[in-house]
Amino acid sequence: MRVRALLLAAALALNLTLDGVPVSASPYADFTAAVEYSDSGRGARTCGTATALGAKARMDVNLGRVGVFTLLTDTESRQMYVLSQKLKAYVQVPVEGDPRNWRDLVASASAAIMPQSLGLVGIKETVREELGHEQVQGYSAQKSRSVFEISFMGTVRQITVDVWENGLFAPFPLKVSVLESRNSREGSAWLTDIEAARTPDAELAVPEEFTRYTSVMDLLLFALTAF
Repeated sequence: MRVRALLLAAALALNLTLDGVPVSASPYADFTAAVEYSDSGRGARTCGTATALGAKARMDVNLGRVGVFTLLTDTESRQMYVLSQKLKAYVQVPVEGDPRNWRDLVASASAAIMPQSLGLVGIKETVREELGHEQVQGYSAQKSRSVFEISFMGTVRQITVDVWENGLFAPFPLKVSVLESRNSREGSAWLTDIEAARTPDAELAVPEEFTRYTSVMDLLLFALTAF
């Protein structure tokens, strides 16, 4: 909370703007952005979008054959929704911890998956190191390095991830990089083309015609087998 208070104070003191549009008197920015990624040394490609408005945020990511998946978060209700746009289906996940913290969102999603997977699927952060501030997309960002332990069907792997965060854009990091190792390929994803905007409320809610699934695992497996 102290970090967010400092960010708000700095924003007000400097009359912080995004592309010339003043940010509202809130510790978070109302914005839209493109999501780009690069892996194995290949050039940057757009894979989705990110938006935030007040207490709600949305990220759309194209996962290829299984289609576009959408993540919705609502900090007031402390709920997260995972939507499959192809299946027109969704799963509701309660958020434990801070709904504006991407680490708590990952932990909550993992906790929701694990009961249905009988412990065969899981992810947890085992190490974290703060590495100071750097500039990303023209914004000051806190850099950290984390080690995540990922278990899948009895196999446990560790991946190391560098993350750059600016609290204005929570719950989204400005950039995430996976370091190359024997368990992972090098790759990065980041927000770009950030613009101040007010996303329509309807785009930050689950469509009424979507079917609710009871588990994230069911949704993912059905998406993999349905197309």
